[in-house]
Amino acid sequence: MAKSLLNVQLDKNWRLSCSDWEAKVLNEKQLQYAANDALVAVKIFDKLVKKLEPTSFWKSSKLNFDNIQERLEPFFDVRFKEGFLNNCASIERSKAAVVAGKKSKIKPLQTRSISTRSKALYDNCNLQAPDGELLCTIDAKKAQWYVDQSLGEIISNTPLTVRLNFEPSGRAVGDVGRYYQNPKENRCVVCGRRDPLSRKNVVPREYRKHFPGNEL
Repeated sequence: MAKSLLNVQLDKNWRLSCSDWEAKVLNEKQLQYAANDALVAVKIFDKLVKKLEPTSFWKSSKLNFDNIQERLEPFFDVRFKEGFLNNCASIERSKAAVVAGKKSKIKPLQTRSISTRSKALYDNCNLQAPDGELLCTIDAKKAQWYVDQSLGEIISNTPLTVRLNFEPSGRAVGDVGRYYQNPKENRCVVCGRRDPLSRKNVVPREYRKHFPGNEL
């Protein structure tokens, strides 16, 4: 839109756009990137609104930013998951709240909300070979799948243990095998807390699209 409407080419280098935007102090390139994005957004908005407001040949009308701001303020600082207001009554209540809030200083949001898990990530159910050797720990859903497919049977419920009725293609061998045999702790790897927890990928999904296909 910036190119087609304003003939402006923004710097969208992925290393910059995917940099740490939650850092307490942003570097000069980040500040310039954010400032350009914000300025171009305003200019695009200005250009589009003027197209929707026809003017007569002898009268040039100016954009009334006060009216626009009044219409947009109910949506300021609304988190993405909350969505838009559902009806006019809600909008009017929000406008009233905005007017009242102008008398007090609005504290800017410092962090964004991060959803946490409602249940444990690791169920630590046991999967055994036909001779009883422990192969690995798996989640309850996967364990039940083996039973439902008649590939194994439950031999214990505490913890849930399923024994296969066929010889697996591989067994637990060496340090790697012992890793998969050990129960996994439902604990934060950074602070050690057990609750609440949020799962994070070592390589964020947003970055993976920039990787060569043969590395994923």
